Amino acid sequence: MLGAIKTARFYGFGANDTIVTICTDSIDRYHSVMEEMTKTYGTVDEARATAYAHIFRDQKTDWIHEGTTEMRKQCIT
Repeated sequence: MLGAIKTARFYGFGANDTIVTICTDSIDRYHSVMEEMTKTYGTVDEARATAYAHIFRDQKTDWIHEGTTEMRKQCIT
């Protein structure tokens, strides 16, 4: 999800543009994960969720580069 957000920002996409990303797991796996997180960290109410929203709002694009041939050559070690 963060990759999709960063990509949209990098390319200057707006409200009428679309980014498609694939989530590879079904929700079935996350019920147990969410239960465990609730036991560990407590219930996430609206106020707490709003406090974490910055994770999505404050994403930067400083680590994103065009996938050009020249850029790929720079990454080869």
